Amino acid sequence: MKRTAKNFRLALAAAICVTFGFAAVLATSCDTTSTTKDDPKTETPGGNENPDDNTDPIDSETTELIVNGSFAAPFAEPWLLWTGEGGSAAAAIDAGALKVSVASAGTAPWHVQAVQDGRTMPDGDYTVSFRAKSAAARPINVQVGNGASGWTEFTAAHTYALTTSWTAYTFTFTKAAPTFSSGKLVFELGAVTGDGTLATDVFIDDVSLLYDGVIGGTDPEPKVIAYPATNADTWTPGDGWSLAWE
Repeated sequence: MKRTAKNFRLALAAAICVTFGFAAVLATSCDTTSTTKDDPKTETPGGNENPDDNTDPIDSETTELIVNGSFAAPFAEPWLLWTGEGGSAAAAIDAGALKVSVASAGTAPWHVQAVQDGRTMPDGDYTVSFRAKSAAARPINVQVGNGASGWTEFTAAHTYALTTSWTAYTFTFTKAAPTFSSGKLVFELGAVTGDGTLATDVFIDDVSLLYDGVIGGTDPEPKVIAYPATNADTWTPGDGWSLAWE
């Protein structure tokens, strides 16, 4: 009888262990909750594993400086059209692109300008890209610089010969002008030297000015997301996260 009771207790204990063990495995394997970060660029930690350790490498991050580069919104500040000294033109959104109708090119490239000013631009590496075409073949200049007191160029003018077909253009440069912390991207549509008809419609779209670094804040290191080392069921993602699916 004692042996029977002992065997029963052992069998019961084994059954409990198996049941709770299976439940633990099930709880772990069936956790399908997923969260996403608002900024996907910083979702996956890189080489900078410890934000408090200044010897850790700093992960670079590209930052888009242009507002409404796709012209999905109306042509308005910080975009502007400037004409002067004999240049005249009108700007409008046409089929989701910027259309600048140049009536007179003036006598210099800058006499007609489509500009986005007031961009925060620390020293570093930049990439400019855009698509463009024109109703009739003509050249344009693209520049980046500061116009607060005269004109200080961050890169020399890049001249492109537009055709009637959409073409993608890109160039890179390094800003090394610490005196100026802001700048502007300029499309010069005035009297640019080259073949073609200057008084025509110019179309621009998908404008981008990318900075290869981190802008803003007093901490020079990007934020690092600390992922849970314990049970995910009890981990709270915190601010900046939203439930994607469950």
